[in-house]
Amino acid sequence: MKRRLIAAIVAFLIVAAPAFLIAFQPEDWMSYSATKTASAQIDAGAGYFYGIIVKTDATNSVTFQVFDSLTAAGTRIGPDYLCTTSSTNRMCAFGFDPPVSYNTGLYVKATSTDASPDFTVFYRSQ
Repeated sequence: MKRRLIAAIVAFLIVAAPAFLIAFQPEDWMSYSATKTASAQIDAGAGYFYGIIVKTDATNSVTFQVFDSLTAAGTRIGPDYLCTTSSTNRMCAFGFDPPVSYNTGLYVKATSTDASPDFTVFYRSQ
């Protein structure tokens, strides 16, 4: 009896597992931009904006404006996002759950006296 049960389970796994794995398509996975050091277009077309992670120079704050646009002249997504900094806290993050949708594209404008604030944008294209 145990052998038949084990054989049935193994047969099921051999047949069902590959079918499940082939059918699974991770459409809801989020992407992220390359590390940016200045204002940039992140995505073209519709999608979802998840958030930003920022590394500063430990001296200067960074302000972000996020646009549903291909340039810095479009519909704003939310208010200005301010990343304050200190010598003991050089990182900050802004995120949304659920993510914020955009239709035209995703553009992030970074303003700072920091010569090159490093930031990564998390998003998902549709």
